[in-house]
Amino acid sequence: MHKMEVMAEIGPEAVSAADRPQSPARLAAPIKDAKGMTAKVRSPGKAKRSVDKRPKGCMARLQAADPDLKRRAILNRCARLFAARGYARTSMSELASACQLSEARLRHYFATKEQLLYDLLKAHFIKLEEAVNLADAPGVPPVERLRGLVAALLAAYEGADTLHKVQMDALSALPMPRQQELKAYERRLVDLFARALREINPSLAKGNRLLRPVTMSLFGMLSWSPRWFRPGGPLARAAYANLVTQIMVDGIARLGSDSPTCIRLRSRLTSTLVERATVCSVGEA
Repeated sequence: MHKMEVMAEIGPEAVSAADRPQSPARLAAPIKDAKGMTAKVRSPGKAKRSVDKRPKGCMARLQAADPDLKRRAILNRCARLFAARGYARTSMSELASACQLSEARLRHYFATKEQLLYDLLKAHFIKLEEAVNLADAPGVPPVERLRGLVAALLAAYEGADTLHKVQMDALSALPMPRQQELKAYERRLVDLFARALREINPSLAKGNRLLRPVTMSLFGMLSWSPRWFRPGGPLARAAYANLVTQIMVDGIARLGSDSPTCIRLRSRLTSTLVERATVCSVGEA
């Protein structure tokens, strides 16, 4: 029953002061404690503000709610440290400090430095392969197909300079089984570009000893571009893609010619490249 109805039925004198409706003025009156001191009352709706006690300039902690996003953020920060200091000279404690995490917390995501490097490079290779596969268009003219592949790979390198540097410098630090697994991504990329080159010059068909040297020469130009290419330079990224494509198209145009001059040139080139490749392979072994 409503309090006003109770008052009407039994009279106002029967209702205690605590049960009587309070006026706005009384509600606003200060509250006193047992000693008669006025107590401080926090206004409703005002929450206590949290104070950031971190020193100024301190790197923000990784606080992504999604574990996958947090893993990617950790990998990006660790890639920068690997690129700056080198994989071998970087410890897990230094990586944890760069991520504003304890070492134990970092190991919750990546048990070892090797695992961190492996996951970092694998994510990089997957991104490259996906970008190139998406750009591949086997139905277009062969030169345009190659141009699209070159442009896609260069675009995938954009903003990934540190990752590419780590790939070039630290891949060999992984155990051989993991190296082979990651190099499988590279082989698939090489095979795709080789097919595009073979379409431009069918004489570079499978079995021709020049196909691989030509393809690796193309990758040499592309793979080293992140080391020197800078936005705002003399060539935009798309213009450089056109330049690389034109160099390759013009360079392989007469590789299948039966003229004596081209035969001698091709023979000398093949012998030299095979000899250098053998020396490099022995050196890596």
